[in-house]
Amino acid sequence: MDDQAIDYLELIKQANAIFQKQYPGMGTYNAIGAPKSGGVAKTVNDLVYWIFWGTDKTVTAKLIYSNGSFGQPVRVQHPLGVASIPLPQGTIRLEKAITILNSKGYTNGFISAGMGTPVVPQAQPMFWFCVNGNTQGVSASTGDFFPDLSPCYPIDFDVSNE
Repeated sequence: MDDQAIDYLELIKQANAIFQKQYPGMGTYNAIGAPKSGGVAKTVNDLVYWIFWGTDKTVTAKLIYSNGSFGQPVRVQHPLGVASIPLPQGTIRLEKAITILNSKGYTNGFISAGMGTPVVPQAQPMFWFCVNGNTQGVSASTGDFFPDLSPCYPIDFDVSNE
C-alpha cells in the first residue's frame, strides 16, 4: 500500500477530472477521509483512504481513493443532508480545522474527517470529525467549533450498488 502523503485539495481536483470523464459537468461536493483500517488520524497526512461524492444535479456518483489510486465512479443514491456545492468550500483548510479541533481538547485523533455543506437553514461549509463516536464540526468559513453534532456513522468504502 502506498501511504505517501497527498494533498487533499489535489485529490479533489483529480476526483473532479475522473467524474467528468464519465459524467460531463459533474463536480465533487462531499468527501470523507480515513486513516489505515483500525487506526486514528491526527494529521491530514494520516488520511490515506478517501470517498468522494460527485453530482451533476441529475446523477450522483461515488469514487474511492485507496492504496494510492482512484477506482471508477459508481452511480449511487444522492446522500441526504449534504448540499451539492462544489468542494473546496470556505477559506479554512483541513489542516487548520484539525488545529481547531485539537484546541478544543480533542487531541487523541479521529477516525474520519469529512467536508461539505449540510442541508440546514443558514448552512455554512463544514469539516466533520468522528471522535469517540460523535461528530465534532469546524466551520470552513469562520473556524467556529460545533461539538457533538450527531453520532458518527460507519464509513462504507464498498463501491457496490447493493
